[in-house]
Amino acid sequence: MLDNGAQARKALEAACEPHGGQCPDAVFLCAGQSFPGYWVEQDEAAIRKGIDATYFVSAFTALVGVAWATFNPATPFDLYNRQHRK
Repeated sequence: MLDNGAQARKALEAACEPHGGQCPDAVFLCAGQSFPGYWVEQDEAAIRKGIDATYFVSAFTALVGVAWATFNPATPFDLYNRQHRK
């Protein structure tokens, strides 16, 4: 699971590897999970687990993606940033 920075970075590196280390043009944050049952039937632990997983997967993936795009030269993001810093 991508619920920490190290795993998020490893996943992004794996996505970039087949493309010569080039950062992707976009990173989609589609985190989440579901458990069978109705909301009112979930206990506090299940709700916290679901929200923590969704939040941290999105947060760490976004953090690593933005950092990679900002500091990895020759990416579409880098070109965009240079053009808009004038």
